[in-house]
Amino acid sequence: MTPLIQEDMVGKIIGDKYEVLETIGGGGMGMIYKAKHILMKRIVAIKMMHPQYVSSASNLKRFQQEAQAASALSHPNILAVFDFGLTPAGAPFLVMDFLEGTNLAEVLDEVGLLPASRATNIFAQACAGLAHAHSKGVIHRDLKPGNIMLVEFDQRKDFVKIVDFGIAKVLPSGDESEAAHLTQTGEVFGSPLYMSPEQCRGRNLDIRSDIYSLGCVMYRTLTGSSPFFGQDPMECMYKQVNEAPNKFFETNPDTKAPEALEAIVFKCLAKEPADRYQTMSELKEALLEFAINTPGVVLDPEVMGSLQSSTALTPLVKPPPASIENTREITKPQKQTKPPVNAEPTDANAPTAALPSTTARAAVPAASSTPPAGVAASGAAGADAVGRSGAGASTAAPGAAHPHTQHQPPWMRWTPVGGAIIVVVIGLGVAFFIANNRNQQQAQPATHTASFDSSMDLASGFYNKADYASAENQINDTLKRTDLTDERKAEALNLLGDIEREAFQFDGAIKSYQQVLDIEKNSKSPKENFRAHALNGLGHIYTKKGDVAKAKEALNEALRIDKDFSGDDHIEFARTSFELGNLALKEGKIAEAKKHLLAAKQIIENAKGPNDPETASVCNALAQVYQYDGKYKEAEALYLKALQIRSTKLTAGNVETADTLLCLGTLNFVMRKYGAAESQLLQSLSIYQKKFGDKNETVAENNFCLAVLYDQQKKYAQSEPYYKSAYEIQKQILGPTNAKTLRTQKYYANVLTKLHKTDQAQKVLSGL
Repeated sequence: MTPLIQEDMVGKIIGDKYEVLETIGGGGMGMIYKAKHILMKRIVAIKMMHPQYVSSASNLKRFQQEAQAASALSHPNILAVFDFGLTPAGAPFLVMDFLEGTNLAEVLDEVGLLPASRATNIFAQACAGLAHAHSKGVIHRDLKPGNIMLVEFDQRKDFVKIVDFGIAKVLPSGDESEAAHLTQTGEVFGSPLYMSPEQCRGRNLDIRSDIYSLGCVMYRTLTGSSPFFGQDPMECMYKQVNEAPNKFFETNPDTKAPEALEAIVFKCLAKEPADRYQTMSELKEALLEFAINTPGVVLDPEVMGSLQSSTALTPLVKPPPASIENTREITKPQKQTKPPVNAEPTDANAPTAALPSTTARAAVPAASSTPPAGVAASGAAGADAVGRSGAGASTAAPGAAHPHTQHQPPWMRWTPVGGAIIVVVIGLGVAFFIANNRNQQQAQPATHTASFDSSMDLASGFYNKADYASAENQINDTLKRTDLTDERKAEALNLLGDIEREAFQFDGAIKSYQQVLDIEKNSKSPKENFRAHALNGLGHIYTKKGDVAKAKEALNEALRIDKDFSGDDHIEFARTSFELGNLALKEGKIAEAKKHLLAAKQIIENAKGPNDPETASVCNALAQVYQYDGKYKEAEALYLKALQIRSTKLTAGNVETADTLLCLGTLNFVMRKYGAAESQLLQSLSIYQKKFGDKNETVAENNFCLAVLYDQQKKYAQSEPYYKSAYEIQKQILGPTNAKTLRTQKYYANVLTKLHKTDQAQKVLSGL
C-alpha cells in the first residue's frame, strides 16, 4: 500500500480564495484544514481528499457525492457546505462552516452519560436536522456521537450540528444505475457500534436505518454504553443483527432515564425497519410528547418552538412491503442463543454470519486462565522489542531500557488482533486465547549462579526466548540471595511479575507486583519508576480479568508517575497510554482509545523508530480502533504496516505476524474481499499450527474463522471440516458448556443441516 503522504498545506491558497491557516485533523480519506476566505475574511473548514485516493474513480465519485448530499441541505442543525472544487493537482475539496465546539463522543467519554433533559434536547435537534436531510432524499448512514457536534450558538449551549455526510446515500433520482453501483461495491460502510441490522448485512437502506443508528446513539448517551459491543467489530455487527439490547438498568443501574424515554429508544432499535418509527419527524414528535409529560425534563424554548411548529415529513421514498420484508430475519433470535445463518449478502432472508472474536491484548475478556488468542503470549516475536525499565532507568533517554530488562513488555506484545467483522481485537465474539504450550518444550528449566546483574541478564534472556520456566527459576534463585538491597529486590520482583504474567500465572504476578509496591511504600528513597512498572503490570492484569475499576485506578496512577518522573514525551508514558487505550477500547470508548493510542504511537515511533516491533504493536491496536469506527481503509493501512514490520524485524514464522494476518483476514472478510481473507487466514493457521500444534485454542479459533468464511460463501463442504476441528478442540480444552464451544457447536450443526446431514447435526447438538 502506498504510504500516506500529505503535502503541508499551511500558508497555501486553495481554489484561488482560501488561505490555509492550520491543519485540524484527518479522516479516512481526507484531511481537514482551517482556512480563511481571502476577500471576505470568513473562517472556514476545508476537507481535501488524500492524494493516494484521487486516482480512484469510485473514491472521486464518493467525494463528489458527499458534496452533492451536503450542499443540498440547508438547516440550522446541519453543518453547511457551500463550495466544492479541485486543486491544480486534481485533488477535490469541500468548503464548509468552521465550528468551534466539541462533539457528543468527547462529552460522553468525559462524563459517561447525560441526564434525560440535556440528552432529549440534543436528540430533538438531531431529529430536526435529519428529518430535513431525509426530506431531500439524503440518508446519513454514519450517525454516531462523533458526528454530532455541540456548539454554542446565539447564547445557546448544546446547539447541534450534524456533520460528515461522507458516506451519505442520495436516494436515486436520475442515473439510478450509477448510484446503485457506487453504494453496492461490496464494501461495508458505517461504524459497527451504530450500524443498523440491514446495514451490517449489506442490504439496501432507507431512512429507517438512520433511525436505528440514532437509537444506538441515544442508548449510549443515556446509559454510558453502546447497546451492543463485541470483543471486535465483527462480533458487534453480529449482535446488531441477532441480539436484543439490555434494559437500561441492566447496562447501568445508575441511569436515571425514565422508562418512557427508554421505550422510545427501544422502538428505534427494533430489528425490523417496519417496527421502528417510520420518519425522523415521528421520532421527534415522540420526544416532544415525552418532554411535555415528564416532570423535570425541560426542552430549550427554541427547540420546543421549532418542534411544535414543524410538520411531519413523509419519507421521500416509501419502500414497498416487499422491500420492508427483505430487511427481516427469518426468526427473531433469542439473545445469545441463536447462531447466525450463513448466507450471501444477496440472500434477503438470511442474517450475515459473523466470524469469531480474534482479540488480542487490547480488549480482554473476563477472567480466564487461558491466554488470549491471536496474541503471542510469548514467543520469538517479542525478542527484538525493548520493554519498560524495571529499575535504574531514571536517567535513561527516551526509548532506552535498563540492561536487565531488555524484554519486550507484555503490554506491548499483546497486540490487538482485531479482526473485522469477525470479531475483534478486540476480537469479535470474544477475544480468543493462546494456550501456553511452552512448558512442554522446557521440561528442564536452565539455572545459573551469577552476580545480581548477570543473573538479571540471564533471566531477561530466558524471558525474551519465551522460556518462562527457566526465567522464573533464575529470578527465584536471585531472590534467595541474602545480599539484596530493597532496591534490587524490587527490580527482581518486577521482572518476576512480568514473567508470571506472560505465563498467565496472574495470582503470582499480582503478588510480585504488590510486593514491589510495599517495598517502595516503606522505602526512605522510593523508586517511582519501579512503582509505575508494577502499577502498569497490575493494570494490565486487571484489564485482562475484566476488573475495569481496578485497572483504571492502577493505570491512571502509573500514568501520573510516568508523567512526573519521565515526562509525557517519554516511552514509559507512551506504554501506559497504550494500555489505557486498550482499556478504553474494551469499554467501547472509541474516542478515548484513539486519543491514548495516537499519543502512544507518536512517542514510540520517535523513540524506537517507525519500523520497530513496538511500533507495530501500537499500529495493530490503533487499527482496531479505526475498524470499530468504520474507517476500514485506515485500519487496513495500519495492519499492513504492522505486518510489514513484523515480517521483516521478527523471526520467520513468529506468532505476532500470524496475529496480524488473522486481523487482516477478518478485516477483509468484513469488506467481503474473500480471496484475500482466505489467503491470510490460511497463512496464520499454518504459523499457529507449527507453533502450538493442532490441539490448541488459537488454532481452533483460526479454524472457526475459515469455516465461517467458507460458510458465508455457501462453500459448505469446505466449511465442515474446519467447524468440526474447531468444535472438537474447544470441547476438549474449554469444555462442552463454554460459550465459545456452544457457539461453534451451533454453527457446525447448522452447516451439517445445509449439507443434508441431519442425523449428524442432531448428534452434534446433543453433544455426542
